[in-house]
Amino acid sequence: MSKARTYITVSGLLLLALLARSIDPGADPPAFFADGSQALTTDGAYVTHHARNRALLGTWDMFGFEHWPQFKCSLVSGLSFVAFKLTGVSRIVSNGVGLFLNLLGILLFLAALSKELSRRALLISALFLCTNYVLFVYGRLPFLENGLIFLSSLLFFAYIHWYHRPWGKLLVGVIGGAVVVFGKSFGACLLLGPLLFSLLREDRTRLRSMGVVIGSGAIVVLGLSWLLFDERGFLSFVWQHASGDHGFPHGFSSPAGFVESLFSV
Repeated sequence: MSKARTYITVSGLLLLALLARSIDPGADPPAFFADGSQALTTDGAYVTHHARNRALLGTWDMFGFEHWPQFKCSLVSGLSFVAFKLTGVSRIVSNGVGLFLNLLGILLFLAALSKELSRRALLISALFLCTNYVLFVYGRLPFLENGLIFLSSLLFFAYIHWYHRPWGKLLVGVIGGAVVVFGKSFGACLLLGPLLFSLLREDRTRLRSMGVVIGSGAIVVLGLSWLLFDERGFLSFVWQHASGDHGFPHGFSSPAGFVESLFSV
């Protein structure tokens, strides 16, 4: 298949994904989709409620309830506020933020892959990503995961195109820190890929490269935590939700638990 036909087909798949996700955008998500969890019904609302309050009432938090300040500063919350101010507050608008970030993340990821994969492999990747049912269900909701998908794809794009340059390593670290603060905290795991590449494929510059990535990422996380979160630190918030509210992650409890979590919702 020619290059032009490949890109036309990929564009068609992305358009199909957009149209499918746009059907009845205010509909309830599937019941019991995530192992009986109520997350599909509730999580999007508390991720965007700060943005709703600000757009309607001029304040992020009317009652001084600071249990979720990190959600207020997430990418999804910020874009939801902009969307609410431009078009009004509604469930359809907030769902549209999730859809936008989800599809833009897929587009960026495919753009990065196009530099390394054959046209056939790119088409197969686009087919799986655009028809994936989990991405379809979660991609219609204003979840933090959609902000994570976009920022992760942005990091991957920067890694593929510019990691061979010194400033590219700095950029990857900065984006990695932004993923942790504005996406989800476990996005820090994405930096393992660039770090392993530097460790295994670089010679005299490996330690310097790894130091730049880790250092720039840490500075961004700590700097943004200091600027955005005052009374309750970002790291303490992450620790409570990772080990207190939800318990130790099942995926790290045993090899069998890891495999189960890797291939299930």
